[in-house]
Amino acid sequence: MSLKLRSLKILSLLIWAPLFIASVDVSAQSPAPSPSPESSHLESEDINIYDGYGAALGRMSKEIIDPTGAYKSADHFINNRIKSDTPLKATLHAAIQHVESHQSKQRSEIWRYLTHAFQWRLKNLPDSSDRETIIAELDSNRDFTPGGQLVIGAKGRIDYAPSYRVALLDFLHEFISPETLDYARGVFQNTTSDQERLLALSIIVKGQGDQGLQEGINLINSIFKDSSWLQRPVTYFVEAFDLYVAAHAYDEIPFLLSLQKSDISREHRWPAYLALYRLVERDPARAGNLILKYFDAMQDYPSLRADLFSQVVPDTASAKQLLNQYLSKENLDQVELQQFFGLLPNQNRFVSDSLFSEDLEGWRDSHATAPIVDQAKLLQDNRSMIVWLRELEQNPGVSHYKTYLQEARDRLEHEVKEMEAGRLLLDTRL
Repeated sequence: MSLKLRSLKILSLLIWAPLFIASVDVSAQSPAPSPSPESSHLESEDINIYDGYGAALGRMSKEIIDPTGAYKSADHFINNRIKSDTPLKATLHAAIQHVESHQSKQRSEIWRYLTHAFQWRLKNLPDSSDRETIIAELDSNRDFTPGGQLVIGAKGRIDYAPSYRVALLDFLHEFISPETLDYARGVFQNTTSDQERLLALSIIVKGQGDQGLQEGINLINSIFKDSSWLQRPVTYFVEAFDLYVAAHAYDEIPFLLSLQKSDISREHRWPAYLALYRLVERDPARAGNLILKYFDAMQDYPSLRADLFSQVVPDTASAKQLLNQYLSKENLDQVELQQFFGLLPNQNRFVSDSLFSEDLEGWRDSHATAPIVDQAKLLQDNRSMIVWLRELEQNPGVSHYKTYLQEARDRLEHEVKEMEAGRLLLDTRL
């Protein structure tokens, strides 16, 4: 026997960054196989010490046919230049020349390959002059653009820097000091590149702990709360909305809600909604009470509002009260009600590589590639939901959504029965 839970939506994080929502498929099936070991041109002992660089190397070189010798040549450059005591400035310039010597279609991947090796060098073989060298290179305004878009990797590090200057700002993360922070503030205020501004913001935030989070919130508010921002084309800087999540900035929920209007473009509205959703993930009750206070702000998008409230699990008296208050609102239409009851309990979770925030604990497997549902918690949440639905069903004021309520209760009762009998296997690997 197989059984499927709610049909869950797959969304996109901000504008460009990858995002997955755990689609919970409870059909009996075997777990996804572990990925096979990735091949590499470098010796295995080199791969082990290269941290994230090793992962990028394996991805690039796996199953590659290299008739031009481009990747073998890049390996040679890393071993003889980047891993040597050659001065950083000369090595950086040589790296650009090395990438430029290859075919245009190979340049971006080789650049990714080399910048990961530089990340390793600066972390493991730093020189006292490296910080000054990087800043001097930034001040020289020299640049190199091999193409492609900025890609954020694991733990908020840059997986691919689309320009030399962005790579240099990423390298500065290894040299946090009061002087580095002041330099990053200058870049944030003066650069004309939103990608550079984003990396400068990252240095400011990550170099100061909680103080950095608050300074970062103040900086992005100065941009996003300026009415002129809504009139400008959206750029990669919208990744900075992730900072509201990292800072647990619940006080900013009214602002995020203010952007949920149909006369605001999706490109400006959607990053704010995703930040809002992820704040609800982290504390559904706290966020839900704030959303109730500004309930009409999302009247243009009732289904999205239902997505938020369906994350609340009625396992306490206050959580039950919150959901009862939500359902007592007069402006809930049938679309919103059907969406709300159809998702209960909403297990959709965002899993992504983000610049500032981390995924909820337990939502990545050991390979950090797939969302994992805590099956014991899901069973507990389902039981709490059933208790609340049964209580709600006795309320005489539920006639306009009683059908959806009963469907949700029947579904959850069946799921709980199957899970308790051990017949329900949840496999949520993507």
